[in-house]
Amino acid sequence: MAGLLRVPAAPEAIERVATPLAAAAWEAIASGLEDASAQHRVAAEHGRSITRQTRLATLHFQLGEMAEARRGYEAARAALAAVPRAAAFDARTRQRSWGLMPAGDALATLEATLGFVETGAFPVRAPGDDDLDAEYVAGLLGAAHELSRYATRRATAGDGASVGVCRDGVAALQAAFLAFDFRNGPLRRKYDGLKYALRRLEDVLYELSLGGGAAPPPDGAAAAQPCLASLEAVRARMEASDAARELVIKRSRDVQKGAKQAIFACHRGDAAKAAALLDAAAAAATEILQDPALVAKWPALRGGALGAALEESPGPASLFFSPTGGLSSLSGTRRRGSSRCGSRTARSRRATRSACR
Repeated sequence: MAGLLRVPAAPEAIERVATPLAAAAWEAIASGLEDASAQHRVAAEHGRSITRQTRLATLHFQLGEMAEARRGYEAARAALAAVPRAAAFDARTRQRSWGLMPAGDALATLEATLGFVETGAFPVRAPGDDDLDAEYVAGLLGAAHELSRYATRRATAGDGASVGVCRDGVAALQAAFLAFDFRNGPLRRKYDGLKYALRRLEDVLYELSLGGGAAPPPDGAAAAQPCLASLEAVRARMEASDAARELVIKRSRDVQKGAKQAIFACHRGDAAKAAALLDAAAAAATEILQDPALVAKWPALRGGALGAALEESPGPASLFFSPTGGLSSLSGTRRRGSSRCGSRTARSRRATRSACR
């Protein structure tokens, strides 16, 4: 005879109480999130439109319609400038918003490409845009690939001189970028492709020389690219930013470690130690944020390691260690006892952990 199935007990109703945060605080958080979401949608919508304009202008360039390409670029640049500031940039990091980053990189690539084809020189860095150094570098690296495609089309027309000019310009870029120490990321991947663009130009020029279509070498040394001074300034800023980033990573470990240890102390019922650890973590985070050589100077460093540390304290750790006895921000249950973290009892370790909450 088959045995009877055992049925677990039904869940018990849990008394829910108010959270440690006041209603006004929750409303402010919700309002901020809704506003950020709205600005993100605005940026994404503008970004898609500007990207389409830029791609169309790039197509005109590839087809040899320079006037149309220039008009398309100017229209896309004007559209980017017309995006509301709140949607175009992150106010805390001063970086272009995620929805507009692809459009900004595409525009910088088209600007550098048109500038080189029209003047023989890459554009210099515009003053006052130090927060967009990565966009400027990405534009130059993207222009190298566009020039390799352009040179291939010129080679089919037997224009070896234009191919040689493109080769020299891209070679100057590579020589300048050899001094950069790119971190793993989008710029590093784009830089890794620069050597292939240069190799393609050299191959095209070599193949032209086999058929007698290569241009003779120019008389005298070629003029230096005006963008090289801009790139040197960009390199210095990037190195300073990377040095600050390493320091922020090291100091953020103390913030995250203190927050985690505060939670463990709360599990053990040690309210005094948890409070001391949280205060130390908060003080360390404040020092990082207010240090004039770190986040105050390089606001883009708010993300990454520091952002993860701030999510620990004052985040889950501070909510776990509620400032009001008898509340639990994690489960919504009422604490046992008036102590913030409670105390260990011989009767139940589970009761102690519930009290810690």
